[in-house]
Amino acid sequence: MNIENSASNPLIPKLNKYVIGKNLGSGMFKVKVAVDETTNMKYAAKICKDSFSKHRLSHEASIISALNQAGVSNIIKLIEYIEPEQSSTRRRAQANNTEAANSQAVYQCKAAMIMELAPNETLFEYVLASKGFEEKMACSIFKELMITISKIHSLGYVHRDIKLENILIDENFQIKLADFGFARSFDDNNKEKMTTRLGTEYYIAPEMRRYDPYSGMKIDMFSCGVVLFLLVFGRPPFRQASSIDPLYRYFSDDQPQNFWEKTERVVNGGKECNMALKLLINDLFASDPSKRPTAEKVLQYEWMKQDVGSDKEMETYMMKIKKPTGEIVGRG
Repeated sequence: MNIENSASNPLIPKLNKYVIGKNLGSGMFKVKVAVDETTNMKYAAKICKDSFSKHRLSHEASIISALNQAGVSNIIKLIEYIEPEQSSTRRRAQANNTEAANSQAVYQCKAAMIMELAPNETLFEYVLASKGFEEKMACSIFKELMITISKIHSLGYVHRDIKLENILIDENFQIKLADFGFARSFDDNNKEKMTTRLGTEYYIAPEMRRYDPYSGMKIDMFSCGVVLFLLVFGRPPFRQASSIDPLYRYFSDDQPQNFWEKTERVVNGGKECNMALKLLINDLFASDPSKRPTAEKVLQYEWMKQDVGSDKEMETYMMKIKKPTGEIVGRG
């Protein structure tokens, strides 16, 4: 976006000092490019247009801010949260044609989060293009994710919507966990008493699907297991984590070896999967949430101890998979 003359162009909408540009993604909220007119730096603006949803965006901003202040690595950085005044310059100028002609267009919204822009899309696009990462590279990404989730949980927060689409790739091809819209805090008295059913189909843990009260940490770990499987094999492990799904039933019936026999035959070209990887995924997919490991414990698993590539190797590997487009694609 060329914003050099935006200050003198009343048709280009601004939100405070940010020139609002093209759409990056949509969902409950729109995500657009926001350019700081004073520095020419590009950011992502997550925008709320209605009063009903404003509290959700404010809640998300407060959680990201708390995690940023605590120094949590590999999460998206919040630049600022904005609730603009509801009377705009343009509306105030309507009574005066001369003033109206010279006034700057104001971008109309109820609230906005200005965040760092992760310019290399999401992990989903890279998994889709690769059809599965080399284990060394998958381990590198998953290790960073586990370090991040471990820190988030230790601070008393859960994400509750961990998935490939919410893991952005920054300019250095490092992961950035985003979209904390379903996140919430917990303490020792309420961590096992969450009841809201949310998330994305493939990633929803069985206890949530049954509408049982659940631990936010345990459903996060289940979702991380799905992320790991997708990273390595390039496809979902099952359609849904319930006993009616023929593939997940192997885990609910405590017969994971049958799941892996089918996976090795159908997905892995008849080759046996890494036993250390299977043991880790088995535990993350446990039907009994109490048997799922914490993120901190996952880091101690044998598969996680393998040598991983350097940052430069990861950058080279990712660029071979998919040429960057220079912008994120995500949902709001």
